[in-house]
Formats: sequence, structure tokens, C-alpha cells
Amino acid sequence: MENPRKTRLMQILEEQVIRPSRMPAGSRMRKLGPVLAGAVLVAVSSLLSIWVHVQAIHLRYRVSQAYEENRRLLERQAALEVERQMLAAPQRISQIAEKQLGMYIPGVEERIVLQ
Repeated sequence: MENPRKTRLMQILEEQVIRPSRMPAGSRMRKLGPVLAGAVLVAVSSLLSIWVHVQAIHLRYRVSQAYEENRRLLERQAALEVERQMLAAPQRISQIAEKQLGMYIPGVEERIVLQ
């Protein structure tokens, strides 16, 4: 014979036990769908954010390279301008004409006036 007090205690414990719900499988999927959609949305937005950040870093690197190339080309342009001015100096041209080409400035008697 069972103890009535023990039986009553077992009934109370059985009533307090949390039992898993017996939902149909489709019902669980309907509840899980929005959670999965939210997780996918968070993952996609995170990946998109990372991609944008990487692209921004890449573009900053390319811009800094372009600035460096521009600076280098401006220095080269300045050096070439100095060289051009040196080569176009009238004293240099007259010196080359006299020494290498045998040219000279004619005297008054060597000049021919054309009319």
C-alpha cells in the first residue's frame, strides 16, 4: 500500500514539471523563420559593412599613391624647367654657335642690306 501522503506529493511534483510542448513541426518553423531571417539580415549587413570598410581603406591607399605620384611628377617638371632654361640661355647658344659650328657675328663690312 502506498502512502497517501507520498502519492499526493508525487501528484504535486508531476503538475510542476515543465513538459515540452507538443507543437507541430510546421508551427516551430513558423516561429523560427523570423529569427533565422533576422540572423541572416544581421550577417549580410555585417559583411556589407566590412566590405565597405575594406573598399574605403583600398581607395585611401590609392589616393595616397596618386598624391605621391603627383608630388614626384611636379618635382620632375621643376627640374626639367630648370634644365630647359639652362639650355635656352642666349650665352650658351652663342658659345655653341661659335665653337662647334664656326658661326660668328658679322662685322659692318660683311653685312648685306636687302631692300
